[in-house]
This record gives sequence, structure tokens and C-alpha cells, in this order.
Amino acid sequence: MPRKHLREELRRCVISGDFQAIEQMALQRKSILNRLFALTYDPDERLRDNAVEALAAASTVLIEVEPDRVKDFCRRLLWMLNDESGNMGWFAPQALGAIISANHTELSEFLAPLLALLDEDNQEAITYGLLWALGRIGPVETAFANRACSRIQPFLSASSTAIREIAAQSHRKLAV
Repeated sequence: MPRKHLREELRRCVISGDFQAIEQMALQRKSILNRLFALTYDPDERLRDNAVEALAAASTVLIEVEPDRVKDFCRRLLWMLNDESGNMGWFAPQALGAIISANHTELSEFLAPLLALLDEDNQEAITYGLLWALGRIGPVETAFANRACSRIQPFLSASSTAIREIAAQSHRKLAV
């Protein structure tokens, strides 16, 4: 499939939520994770949210056949959140949260670094994404949930309404 057609087909599948088709594409195209992550920068919020879910779906099939590729992708997402990277991975925390929650056993090595990012002086969008990610991962990784729950508590009294709200949502998911 030519590159342009792949991009259009991928976008169509993400918009419609056809994650089975995305899983099939993931097995055929090495660039699928990068292409899906690129869609998280789209101005359409629904498309961005679906792209995050599509990353989870694609990583679930890829982890079975190419676990190192998924791990390398997660390392790149973590690097994007590092000040030294010079990059701003606005939706990297959400992508990590979705991918790790879908593959928490295979990707448990990323839990501590993700949690440690809360110690950084992040921009609000990154903090929001990190709190979202913790709320996504916690319910499937119970040992991690206890640590994450205590780390989220300070954000319950943040000055930003958006941060307080996502912290409360994530805290409720983890405190179950």
C-alpha cells in the first residue's frame, strides 16, 4: 500500500475506532506506532483520543512478535518527556499509559520511570497526561496502584482546576 493510502486508511481506522484493522496493520507495517503517535498531535480531540487507544491495540499485537520494538518506542516516549530531549511529547504520557496498561506485565520496567516524572517541573499538559496515565495503569497493575495513589494526592490541591480534576479521577480509579 502506498504511503499516502496507508496514512489515509490509518486515519480512517482511528476515526472509526476500527482497532482490529489497526492490529492487522501493526503486523504488516513497522512504522505503525510512529504513525499512530503522530495522530496524537491532531487538533481533533476525538481523533487524538482514538489514536491513544489505537497505540494500545497495536502494541498488544506487536508485543507478542516484536517486544523490543514496543519497548524501544516506550523508551522514545519517555525520552520525549525529558528536558534534555529538546522535544515536547504533549501526548506521550497518555500514549505510555495506554500502551503500558495494555501490556503491563511485559512493560513493568516503565512504571517507575513514568511515576518519577511527577517529580519534574512539568508543563501543565504533561502533568495532566502523567496523571491520566497513572489512572489508566493503576487498575490493571495493583502493586503499582498503591504507590501511584500516594503520588497523586498532592495534585488533588493543585492550583489548576484541570489538574485537580484529573488527579481526582485518577485517584478514584486507584483507590478502588
